Amino acid sequence: SQYYRIRKKVYEKFSHNAEDLKRFNHMEEVVKMALYLKDMYGEDKFDIDYEKIKIAGILHDYTKNMSFEEAVEYLKTKINEGELELAKKAPSVIHSLTAYYLVQEELGIEDEEILKAILHHTTGSPNMSPLEELIFVADAIELTRDYDGVYEIRRKVYQDS
Repeated sequence: SQYYRIRKKVYEKFSHNAEDLKRFNHMEEVVKMALYLKDMYGEDKFDIDYEKIKIAGILHDYTKNMSFEEAVEYLKTKINEGELELAKKAPSVIHSLTAYYLVQEELGIEDEEILKAILHHTTGSPNMSPLEELIFVADAIELTRDYDGVYEIRRKVYQDS
């Protein structure tokens, strides 16, 4: 499937050191959590193709191993100066923007729903599609996540099903 071809390329990109392997593991955990949430909430809430969910999940952090400086350099060719200045103010989320463009260039991803899910996985967005919501939430609560409040967020997500 397209997913396994993409997953293989992502693994090759993230298999060079322990930090990258940890990131790859996180991306796989987001895929698992997103699929779990889709099944838990059901087709009424998330009538999304499994393949789309897996592709968006495995690609959401595609450029997370790019340095901030590399990201800024790369984005100079993609967005205008005003957008770039705004992006520079958010170093922790700049990878969403670089990934949005790079998965198109390097992997030929053209599906707008997948691209938007990658773009908005850190910040959210008004009027998010079901796929955007799924990746946003799965990224926040996947099982290797361990930050203050994650257990309360998980409980809320599970209770609302």
